Amino acid sequence: MRSIAEFAMRSRAAALLVAALGTGTSLFFWVGAAVVALVTLRKGLSEGAIILLWSLLPAAAVLYLLAEVLPLTTLIGAFVVAAVLRSTVSLSLGLLMAPVTGLLVGGVLVTVASGYLDMLVQVMQQLVSQFKAGLPADAPEVVIISPSKELISGGLVLMHTLCVSVSLVLARWWQATLYNPGGFASEFRALRFNSRLSAALLLCAGYLMTLGEQYTLWAMAIAMPLLMSGLGLLHFLFNKTHNKRRWVWMLYISLVLVDPVKFVICLLAVIDSFIDVRRRVNHTAA
Repeated sequence: MRSIAEFAMRSRAAALLVAALGTGTSLFFWVGAAVVALVTLRKGLSEGAIILLWSLLPAAAVLYLLAEVLPLTTLIGAFVVAAVLRSTVSLSLGLLMAPVTGLLVGGVLVTVASGYLDMLVQVMQQLVSQFKAGLPADAPEVVIISPSKELISGGLVLMHTLCVSVSLVLARWWQATLYNPGGFASEFRALRFNSRLSAALLLCAGYLMTLGEQYTLWAMAIAMPLLMSGLGLLHFLFNKTHNKRRWVWMLYISLVLVDPVKFVICLLAVIDSFIDVRRRVNHTAA
């Protein structure tokens, strides 16, 4: 991944090439968005905006040809959060803006692009019907949540928020690797929100969860900054151990395979915002 950043930062043309190639696909658009974020962080908003504008063309082509909106929204979202990070020099504020851009995307989808959501709902309903029709007659009953605008839009909001967060973190890691080795590790391990903000995020996510399964993905998008903060805390704690790499591998494998782990990590982030675990650990070690 470092070689991608090194090539992209050679010149404007190189950055445009990598960003365009990434955003012109439905799999690696987040890499293209990370390049836009890196250029914005390193060279400023004007240069980042140039890369963004040209990269919008392949992202728009993906939307037109494949009806996939995430390359376009992730590209714009990554530029916004990178601009916030560059202006505030605060990774926490940059990551906090990811769900904000996600909610804006969700609002646009629900209001302006409702026809697009209707099309996705129809596609999902057809896929569910085909899946159920393909099941054997004696197969146990499978409970599948009925596709709806709320569910589909929530999934897009969650994926947008996740991709923007990952793009920002990747861009920040690239920046540190090229120009400030070791800087990102200490910055990510120190990632922490204040108690009021953490409580507000948790309450908002909890409220959406009470509205039903259709809003679960919306809630997960809002809780994304807490997940990132919790990961930063765990990286800090693992760094104090002798087998930190093994613990990190176990963490991310469980994060992917075991859903309750995500909730536990978010809860750890909220607890940390009140008691400052890092300060207590450092004080005990001293």
